[in-house]
Amino acid sequence: MESFIAADERLSGNPFLLPDMQLAVARIYRALLSGENIAIYGDFDADGITATALLVQGLTSLGGKVIPYIPHRLTEGYGLKITALENLHRQGISLVITVDCGITALTQVKKAKRMGLDIIITDHHTPLPEIP
Repeated sequence: MESFIAADERLSGNPFLLPDMQLAVARIYRALLSGENIAIYGDFDADGITATALLVQGLTSLGGKVIPYIPHRLTEGYGLKITALENLHRQGISLVITVDCGITALTQVKKAKRMGLDIIITDHHTPLPEIP
């Protein structure tokens, strides 16, 4: 247990090896500096809820205006939904960061971009040949 809690940081991977990480960091930084409204769009399972809570807490501690969004398991189901993105846009959200979902949401991301939303996808699921 101690080795898990006090893990050697050298065992951690370099997050900047992930595709477009520098772009994502720059976009989040710009949103924080300019006071934009950010939504963290998570999944309703354990890793989605945990990731949502961690990112909301982390960005809020940096001064961000951040709201969580977890879709209702029964009425909305899994994944990025256009109606949810439209509602977030109406609430003044300009940046949506997904956690645990979105890697296959090509149509939804294209629609969000047409609405003026920026989307950052963080998802561990298997992508399609084309990613959003």
